Amino acid sequence: MLNLLISSVIVLAAVQSAAANSARDSLRTCVKGAMTQAKNDKLTVDAFKTFARTQCATQEQSFTAAVWAFDSKNKVSKKQSAEDAQLQIEDIVASVSDRYEFETKAAAPKPAPAPPPTPTPTPAATPKQ
Repeated sequence: MLNLLISSVIVLAAVQSAAANSARDSLRTCVKGAMTQAKNDKLTVDAFKTFARTQCATQEQSFTAAVWAFDSKNKVSKKQSAEDAQLQIEDIVASVSDRYEFETKAAAPKPAPAPPPTPTPTPAATPKQ
């Protein structure tokens, strides 16, 4: 009987978190898609975060709602749930932004190295008389 109860709790917890995980995966996919589009549009690294947040606003809202749905069943306050969701969203965007920066810098042409400076000539010694 105890095993059945424990199994039921585990299954219910998995079902609750599945919705949040699905929304998180959807947000990650959207942000990665925004990275691909930003590369094609040749956006700067600074503009990428705003671009990604704008492109994925719907997925962010869905994710926040899914986190709240999960947290409310676990007696977490709405304020704490919103903060947790926002931190996770910022983390996802920041990690993809770091990757975008790395990939755009790696793909950028490197400037040619400067030629070595010409050594200053030293005058020849003059013989003593």
